[in-house]
Amino acid sequence: QVEQNTLEKAERKAFKKAYKKAKRNWAKAEKLRKKAEKKRLRVEAKRQKAEKKARQKREKLLSKRLKDFNRSYTKTKIIVDEYESHIWIKGPRTSWQANSSLKFLLSRPPATETYMRAFYRPDAEDLIFQIYVAKHFSEKVPVTPEGDPLVSPMQHAVYERWWGDYHKAALRGGIGRKIIAVDKDVSHSAGSYFDFYEDFVVYLESEDLFEAIHGGEDLGVKVSSRSRSSIILTLTPDYIAGFLKKLSETDSRLAHYAEPAQHFIAQASQELGE
Repeated sequence: QVEQNTLEKAERKAFKKAYKKAKRNWAKAEKLRKKAEKKRLRVEAKRQKAEKKARQKREKLLSKRLKDFNRSYTKTKIIVDEYESHIWIKGPRTSWQANSSLKFLLSRPPATETYMRAFYRPDAEDLIFQIYVAKHFSEKVPVTPEGDPLVSPMQHAVYERWWGDYHKAALRGGIGRKIIAVDKDVSHSAGSYFDFYEDFVVYLESEDLFEAIHGGEDLGVKVSSRSRSSIILTLTPDYIAGFLKKLSETDSRLAHYAEPAQHFIAQASQELGE
């Protein structure tokens, strides 16, 4: 905007110097602006990528939870026997194995196998919830050259303190739950190895199940042994919700047990649709 032809020689010289400086400063500022913009775009792209990854992970988790819910619901059985006073509701088995190799899994029973079950007496409107637990382990027992045990494997297990004799069960916070031994058994595996089985049940309250579903957290039960390490039993909210949904179909008076399951399905489906 400056009319340079009206300036004196010294003024034109000063003007050119100032103009060059201003131009350099503008170029420098523009370079910094472009650099900052590129940085902002990189940060934004990184944020969007992280959000997409988190969303996909969340959707995958929700899809898995819905799949596990449906599996639990479809595989839970309502068993009615006209010679029994109660109706038996049995959930699908879940297992945990320390050795995850396929060959080992195919050749050995699971180390720990659990399932939920409930007993309902329509005449008394009495309902009992339990976790059934089957523990398995293999040990060597002294045998003859022909492979026959020199001592009773059952008694040898007592002597060696192999049996867990699980006697105490508690939820988080030390809330105690009743536990009862069911059975002990042994079978010959191969050579001097024998398979030992120890079954027991842990009683649960309906509030334990409802809280797990509403809180979206696994229901954990710590079971203490007299001779072996303690174990943690885990029931996922998806498993529990599917079990209760099937349970609600046993009797119209149990219909309210479907409410937590319906809430779980609606919430998961809504999040998947967002």
